[in-house]
Parts: sequence; structure tokens; C-alpha cells
Amino acid sequence: MAKQQSSEVKPETQDEAELGQKMAVQGKGGAEQEEMIEVLQKFFPFAHPQFIEICFEQMELHNRKNHDYAAGGSALGNFERVAQIFALYPNLRLSDPEVVLWAYNMKQIDAVLWAMNTGMEAMVESKKPRLMDNGVYSIIAVILDAVAVAQEKGVPVV
Repeated sequence: MAKQQSSEVKPETQDEAELGQKMAVQGKGGAEQEEMIEVLQKFFPFAHPQFIEICFEQMELHNRKNHDYAAGGSALGNFERVAQIFALYPNLRLSDPEVVLWAYNMKQIDAVLWAMNTGMEAMVESKKPRLMDNGVYSIIAVILDAVAVAQEKGVPVV
């Protein structure tokens, strides 16, 4: 396996250094968050202020969700693990809605197994909602099967 190169960018100014330190702290909001947004607005003066705020919200959500999917492992761990599972089935058609459904299902199963494996507590979605999602996906799979059977028989599908 090739050694991963560091993607760390050294800050050029004191503001960048402080921003990096503040963004590294998880779960901080309020005045600190507003200060970080102000610093970003200085670096991106032509960006719409709401654009920066929305991007900041996305970073916060990504951080919390990635904790649940990959804490203690690769930041892309959920994708890597689910991809390894689907590699076992090379004849699946990714354009098939049922295959997509099972990919979504595997994402939820992997998140539960990763939490169990690492002993971590989820920040965004705990075990029960993920298992409930799996129940929904199973019902949708039954519906997709019924639709496929009806289409094969030429029966109109609702």
C-alpha cells in the first residue's frame, strides 16, 4: 500500500493559524463560530456571506457524521468497507434501483457495525434509527420486487 502524503497546508498568517486551531476543536459554536466565519469572509471577500455560513454548517455536519461512520479509522472508511462488500458481486447493475437500495442499506449496517467494533457512541444517528432505516429499506425492497413482477406480467404499476 502506498504511503499517504500529508495534505497539511501550513498557515501563512496568524489569522489562518488561529482559524486552523479553532476549527480543530469539535463542538464549539457561538462566538467562536462567528469569529471563524468572519475570518473566512476576510479570506473570501467576494463570496456571499450566506455561502460561507452554509459551507461552515456543512463542515460541522460532515464532521459529526464522519465521526459516526469512521471515528478511529479512515475518513473514507464507510465507503471503503461497503465498496469491498459490493466488489464481491461484480455482476450487479448499479443502475438497478434495488441495488441502490441495498447500497444504502449496507451504509447503515456498516455504521452500526463500525460503532460496535470501535465501541464509540454515535454523534448524529444512533443504532435504533439506523436499524429503523433498514426496516424501511426492506419494505421498499418488497415493493420493488412486487413492481418488477407486475411489470413482467404486464400489469399496470401504481
